[in-house]
Amino acid sequence: MERTRRWARIGRLAAIALSQPASGQRLVRETQLAGALGLSRATLRHYRDAVQNVRTLPDWNLRRRLYRESAVAANTMARWFHRDSRGAYEYLYRGWRSDAELIAAARAARSQAFSPRRSDLDQPLQGWLEALLPGRPWRDAFEHIFFATDYHPVLAAPRNETARFLGVDFEIRLRLAEGVPGTPVMAVVEVPRLVLLDRYRQEARPLWTRAVAMSLLYERVVVVFPGPASRRRFLAALPRSAAQEWSGHPEDRAALSGVRPSGVSSPIICRPGPAAGIILLSTRIGLKRDLFKW
Repeated sequence: MERTRRWARIGRLAAIALSQPASGQRLVRETQLAGALGLSRATLRHYRDAVQNVRTLPDWNLRRRLYRESAVAANTMARWFHRDSRGAYEYLYRGWRSDAELIAAARAARSQAFSPRRSDLDQPLQGWLEALLPGRPWRDAFEHIFFATDYHPVLAAPRNETARFLGVDFEIRLRLAEGVPGTPVMAVVEVPRLVLLDRYRQEARPLWTRAVAMSLLYERVVVVFPGPASRRRFLAALPRSAAQEWSGHPEDRAALSGVRPSGVSSPIICRPGPAAGIILLSTRIGLKRDLFKW
């Protein structure tokens, strides 16, 4: 079997060519590229979308495997993994005889899913953090803060009406004793998974505006992206001057290493201004390493 199918190479080319600023000519460039390759615009978009969905998968071996399947199979499996990684892995190991069989199985699994929440992990973000918080040393932006033994970090829904309006998913609070609510110390917001990666570039302004507003209410704000690729698209649209201080910005890492940053998630931290708190831009894949010192 060839290493990478033709559709994957075309999809990568289309993703690069069509990601440039459109200036009103996107449809024209899309038509020209599809004509040069002997494809319809719909087929070209399908190949591009399949590549973008596969790219966001955390498992390199899985991505390589899907690039060897048909575009329909790769796109279907990638969407299934984003929705239910465990079920998708089980079906992948069993295999399928045709694209139609795979599509039918994916639809059946989606209709039987207990929760519609999309996640790279097997459990929701809040439950996963609740299991990890007790006894873990916390990683701050510029220093390490350790929870004392008489403090109990807990996760809870935001009480502040403004925080709920801004879309804070939950808070991490320090509880002094049983029955004492404690002081909210961190806001967590999970960015939803979008089908097209370019949408993260388009939604950068409203998302950043919300994060800055949250940083005026909280000392620390954690913005969790679905994966490194979506975070890169967001940062590409965000001017460096949007924050007063940066730590771990991709441009800084590239300048230090002399090479293009890898897709491995690492903490990116910023402070919008002197009156604002700290914003951590993390991912579902790298959140454990970003938050905790091991």
